[in-house]
Amino acid sequence: MTRIVDFRKAFRKAVFLFFILAGAILFFCSNVQAKNASALELTYDGTTHTYKGIQGHIFFGNREITLSTIPVIKLKKTLYIPAQEVLETILGYTFRFDGDSGLFTAEDADLGLSVSFAADSFEFKVSQNGSENTVDMDQPINMISKNGESAVPCVPADCFLKALGMKTSWNQKKALYTIQKQRIFDWTGEKAGEDPSLNQITRAESSFEIVDNMGTLHLLFHGDRQDSFDKVNVKRTDKLMTITIPESRFLPQNKQFGRFGAIVEQMSIDEAENMVKITLNCYEVTEFTYSAADNKLHLRLLWDYSTATGKETNFSLTIKRPDVNCLIDQVSLEDLYDSVYYKKEFQIIIKGDHVSFYKDNPVVINNNSVKKVKVKRNKSGNTVIHVYTRSLQACKVFRQGEEFVVQIQPPKKLYKNVVILDAGHGEHDNGCTEYGFYEKNLNLKMICTLMKKYFNQPDGDTKVYWTRRTDKFVTLEDRSKFASKVKADVFISLHMNWATNKAANGTEVYYSTDNNKSSFSGLRSSIMAEMMDSALVDTLENDDRGVRTAGFYVIKRNTVPAILIELGFLSGNKDHKKLVDPDYQKKATKTMAEVIRNIFEKYPTGR
Repeated sequence: MTRIVDFRKAFRKAVFLFFILAGAILFFCSNVQAKNASALELTYDGTTHTYKGIQGHIFFGNREITLSTIPVIKLKKTLYIPAQEVLETILGYTFRFDGDSGLFTAEDADLGLSVSFAADSFEFKVSQNGSENTVDMDQPINMISKNGESAVPCVPADCFLKALGMKTSWNQKKALYTIQKQRIFDWTGEKAGEDPSLNQITRAESSFEIVDNMGTLHLLFHGDRQDSFDKVNVKRTDKLMTITIPESRFLPQNKQFGRFGAIVEQMSIDEAENMVKITLNCYEVTEFTYSAADNKLHLRLLWDYSTATGKETNFSLTIKRPDVNCLIDQVSLEDLYDSVYYKKEFQIIIKGDHVSFYKDNPVVINNNSVKKVKVKRNKSGNTVIHVYTRSLQACKVFRQGEEFVVQIQPPKKLYKNVVILDAGHGEHDNGCTEYGFYEKNLNLKMICTLMKKYFNQPDGDTKVYWTRRTDKFVTLEDRSKFASKVKADVFISLHMNWATNKAANGTEVYYSTDNNKSSFSGLRSSIMAEMMDSALVDTLENDDRGVRTAGFYVIKRNTVPAILIELGFLSGNKDHKKLVDPDYQKKATKTMAEVIRNIFEKYPTGR
């Protein structure tokens, strides 16, 4: 009897599930049919076709756009879009047709980019900055008319837009085709004579990148006076951001822009009383970071990037924000991995005491490389999230809605550039000494303590590891091996010189001929040495003792391009006063940081 009852229960349950499944299928089918509510009469190749396939829309600029000429359609498994409406109306290109040549031409003046094509062709041409490329396609460009209307040129969507530097994606279920410009504008202007009192901003650039659905909008402004960029003021009020650059002029003619496609809805640039004011109207409250170096202001706007396909991220840690005012600019990172202890730990530091909040809202771990997480308050009264890993890992932190989300991966997978900075000597090895000043302390202060402000920002491109972060002794072998352990790209060691002759002054930069092979983008140790020596001598006005070769262990026995800096003579009658001066130390550190950035700009790692 029991078996019969169980069988009846199972049968009723199966019937119930069947009807649920059938209803879901009918609902899904009705949704798909809704996307294709009515068939289209499409005419192309001299024939009229009854088109019953997908009829898609465009997703651009944080909104869904219904096309008025031809919807997004699929022919022979290829998505097609109406070229003029998408390029001209949505993306802001200037569109023309030459009846004599039969060529359609579209130009993006903000990038100096143009594309030309002809009907029925299996190729199109893309021109930028004097260079021209021909792009081949599997399917031709078609002239298509809808329901007897005028025919319009339709192009294979993915191939065409990707050749113009755009990122695209297709959501079959929603019938939405997402377009995002990755190169947005590049404006230039001529200098207005020589005016040393003003920072003349001659170039403005913007680009967009997506990493794991996190979007970063880059805005770069190039000038000729670093001190003006050092005084930049960035403010955010709700969705409005203002960037004020004092003692400056903005020379490109373009002053307005509204086709970013993500994060910023509208940008305007105004000038008054030798002040440049950049106003950004964002789609929502937006996190940002900015840096000023090498006569450039680099503003990064961070956003949870949502496309028509929705969010598909898989973050390693999820950290609830303690309140709505706690944004990414209140988060910093500290990595404890060095060649002394090899501690596999990094810290996420959030301003304010939120320890009790995280007891009630614990950090969510979704990565097997994370052993454990502890939350404590430090001496400054801030909250420190200690993350202990099973192997060497790096991290980046972003905001996503009401949470901070953390990417955790090996350094080279997460960062474009990985650098080892080596503070010479340590502990019982004082290095050279003069008038109570120890070389080991000066090296550590500049290359580590002061250098931290320039690198390892939550969203930065460059990851820096230090061979030592405290007054500890590190063997020469451990220093040189450390680059291999973290799979670094370059190694830079800082030292001070000493001589019995007090008249000996000046900067020397060393490399080893045994470690001078061409690396990424052709970078060699000798090139690094030349770049570093030139910048230190010019900026700090040091005597130039030149680039030299030597067999110092840390540069000779290294696995990456490596240099050793002898910044000056601690014993020198001119250098000593400089080297112990806090202002000089800050200036020297900043110069070294700028050289590191310049190295990777000139010789990109390709990641």
